[in-house]
Amino acid sequence: YLLAMLGSDFSCLYLPKDFHKARNNAIPYFQEVKGAKVTDLVQAKHERAFYLVFDNGFKLLFKLFGNRANLILFDINDQIRSLFKRSLAQDKQISLQSIDRGASHSLEDFISAGMDLHKTFFTLGKIASKYLRGQNYENSDPKEKYKLLQNTLSYLAKPEYFITRVEDKVILSLFNIGEIISIHQSAAEALNHFYQAHYRFNHLEKLKQEVLLKINNRIRSSRIFILKSSERIKELEAGIPVEEIANIIMANLHAIPAGSEKVTLFDFYRSQDIDIPLKKDLSPQKNAGILYRKSKNRPLEITRLKKNLADIESRIKTLMNDLSAVEKLDHYKELDLYFDKYIRKPETAIAEAEDLFKTYDYQGYKIFVGKNAGNNDELTQKFAHKEDLWLHAKDVSGSHVVIRHQAGKKIPGNVIEKAAQLAAWYSKRKNDSLCPVIYTLKKYVRKQKGAAKGAVKVDRENVLMVVPADF
Repeated sequence: YLLAMLGSDFSCLYLPKDFHKARNNAIPYFQEVKGAKVTDLVQAKHERAFYLVFDNGFKLLFKLFGNRANLILFDINDQIRSLFKRSLAQDKQISLQSIDRGASHSLEDFISAGMDLHKTFFTLGKIASKYLRGQNYENSDPKEKYKLLQNTLSYLAKPEYFITRVEDKVILSLFNIGEIISIHQSAAEALNHFYQAHYRFNHLEKLKQEVLLKINNRIRSSRIFILKSSERIKELEAGIPVEEIANIIMANLHAIPAGSEKVTLFDFYRSQDIDIPLKKDLSPQKNAGILYRKSKNRPLEITRLKKNLADIESRIKTLMNDLSAVEKLDHYKELDLYFDKYIRKPETAIAEAEDLFKTYDYQGYKIFVGKNAGNNDELTQKFAHKEDLWLHAKDVSGSHVVIRHQAGKKIPGNVIEKAAQLAAWYSKRKNDSLCPVIYTLKKYVRKQKGAAKGAVKVDRENVLMVVPADF
């Protein structure tokens, strides 16, 4: 068996002793040569390509050009029949006669090319250049350079195959260079060991970095949340009680001009003047009413913030433990658990959403609230699932609210009511005594072309009357 890995970041051949075709998602290619016998193998001159010749006249070209690797099938007339990677449109112009590259290795041609390795000995590559530098190549005269090159070619004519680590990357090399992992006499054996070493070291390192980046980002955002929440708690606990400010307003209604945005009144609690900001479109009584409601909600907000702090601190502890565990892993299969947790699984999306949106937990259900018009679009159009429940204060601007559905469960009425109170609170109706809130499944909410940020059309809706309230 011959396994060809033709990824954009890794191309390699592998010769397994046994092969088991995947039961699902397996597409048969090149059926024209199925069952045909290989009669020859032709290596392209000075190029990373070869082709198999079959007894029915077809030929299969292995073009191993790094991130542009491909397989190309030619018919009995040497015309292209099909490509494995059809996205590489330029490969449709390849002919079997054009895959050889001319190269002259004479001393005269070498000198006339300015002793440029890339023009005359272009197949040697970066590792060969590194090897030659170790032989004092750069400080040698032209003839000595040419002699070093000839010695190198003679050395490569009877190769050993080294799996080695160079600049923190495992490679397959014909040169004894870097941190040697293993040495092989057989090319096939070397290929197989390199394939396995790549996935054990290079692929592992790539996956580890993805997971570690996600974990570190979560730790960073969690610490920012803790900092902001701690500051908010201090502000709430140390600030002047809003109920006292409301009392000062009510005691001085006669002294507050209509439409004022700010007023200076005597603070009889502290025996000094105090500047109080006001909503100019509301009467002094209604401004005081807002403050009385905030006063009732202040202990609840402090309790919620402290609970969130405890939850986030617990999450950071888990993240730090996972960070330490991932750093110690030495096989990519051991990463599956963490890759699932931080990259693949929907729980990852929920954890990230807790950083993107206002997030509440109520009776085991997650409730997400948009922060602004753009954030509303992110919540509704990209994050919410079609079976999630979507809520919004009726006929006014405000936050989109989403209750994450749970498979096989109906969202309880009191959870819907709590989410509706949040939708009312984070809207232009937050100061109303009662607010109508529409709710429907996310699949009935759509974005119309050209609509402003946060603007959506709702095809089906129910209405619930609630008192605006935060948790």
